[in-house]
Amino acid sequence: MKSSPRSEDVEPAISEVVYISIWTLRQDRRTLDFVVACAGHKPIFVFSNHSSSGLTAAFLELRIPHLAESMKKVIPDRRVFAIVGIETVAERLAAAWEALTGHRIKQPAYYQATHTFCTRQTLAPLTASDVGMCRMGLATEGHILQAGRLCSAFTQSAHDDPYQLSVQQGIQEAKRLIQRKELYVCDVLRGGRADDYDVVCIIAVTRKSTKVAAVSKVFTHENYRRRGYAKRLLAHVCHEVLRTKQQIVLFVAHDLKTAAGVYGRVGFVGVGDRPMSERALVERWLELGFEDTDTGHW
Repeated sequence: MKSSPRSEDVEPAISEVVYISIWTLRQDRRTLDFVVACAGHKPIFVFSNHSSSGLTAAFLELRIPHLAESMKKVIPDRRVFAIVGIETVAERLAAAWEALTGHRIKQPAYYQATHTFCTRQTLAPLTASDVGMCRMGLATEGHILQAGRLCSAFTQSAHDDPYQLSVQQGIQEAKRLIQRKELYVCDVLRGGRADDYDVVCIIAVTRKSTKVAAVSKVFTHENYRRRGYAKRLLAHVCHEVLRTKQQIVLFVAHDLKTAAGVYGRVGFVGVGDRPMSERALVERWLELGFEDTDTGHW
């Protein structure tokens, strides 16, 4: 087994990107077990090629301490304000980090969610209600102020969200996402002019690789809820993104039953009213925060 930090053995600046990998080395082959990603001001994400069933206590006990020690060599202690991963992995890595650094795990957990996905095969066809009564597409500079207020409101909607953004911070977040062509909006006209509209719903599409993209910030203005705008925009986004990607992933909190139902109807597996047989295809993820650290944001 070998750990492989993808950086120099110095304390990186908080804006740098650091990847750390853990491999199992055998005589005839090597297997990638874990990858830790530390990017910008975001939580530490830990990914695995193994399913939950393969992440046994013995498997984790042999590898997680090496992963924590490798993290400490290249990531400042206070930079690790939260760890996100499959439940068992996040719990073990957070405990190892707490023991190694003295930064205590916060209670309760920041986030408990299902990590689900949608493909061209599971995606539901567009219906007339998915394309009518509103305009949908990538946000432009003209959307920055309204979209920024929704970015802020999204973080404020959960009273225990540790990553709350002020309105000004939300506007800066929207500006950044729009510049990167990562924010989609649904807007409705208020009057007869094309420039007189309300942004009623936003969705961010980030963390893109050659085959996969992640959806986040699915949020509807409080004055326009229960009218189907989130489903329409999500369906539009999925059909657009899956033209070039093989899979879209997202997190849905365990207590958001209504949202899970919407995601399931669009085509995300293992959530909402989807067949129970699909539950084995999705993973339960966990985010754990740490005390006395420099909190960033998602």
